Amino acid sequence: MDRTAFRNVIRVYWRQRCQSALRAAFWGLLAGAVAGIGAGLWRLLAEPSFPINAAVALLAAGPLVGALVGLLWPHDWLRAARAIDISYNLKDRTVTALEFVNRRDGSLWHWLQLRDATEHLQRVEPAQVVPLCMPRWWPAALAALTLAIALLIWPATSNVQARPQGPLPGIVAVAEDIQRDLERLDELAEQEKSEEL
Repeated sequence: MDRTAFRNVIRVYWRQRCQSALRAAFWGLLAGAVAGIGAGLWRLLAEPSFPINAAVALLAAGPLVGALVGLLWPHDWLRAARAIDISYNLKDRTVTALEFVNRRDGSLWHWLQLRDATEHLQRVEPAQVVPLCMPRWWPAALAALTLAIALLIWPATSNVQARPQGPLPGIVAVAEDIQRDLERLDELAEQEKSEEL
């Protein structure tokens, strides 16, 4: 098979991997955002000292892990060949050519099949076969992310109950001294029978 034609199969293969990574990244974003919403609600309702750094790491880890899983998910060459055949209505020419490439006992029939597939594969546009596009539900993932961020940056209030503060011990001691002095003055005023005292 001509290298140029085979390059188009490789490009379709890698575009399928990238599309898978993009889709999985949005699933990861959605999962991270839902976890971020939970963390934000928990911070607001139960634990105001919840570390924001942990929640931000959770939000960032979702799409990164998702993209990595999508990129590393097993793909095969036949899937790329089928996508080309379906997109260009090649009636399994690419799939057949891939099967014939690895055979050593090539007959004239195999050679003709490879030649036919090569001619068709040179016209293949990988972007037309596998357009990289976001999933239809991407606005929901972004809305969940926005809600998670809003809940995480919303100022948390602790459960504060208003009550009067107790008296300071030093002031209580001075007040007790004054009280004792007043009682002595009252006693002295009774003994002396002095109205001024």
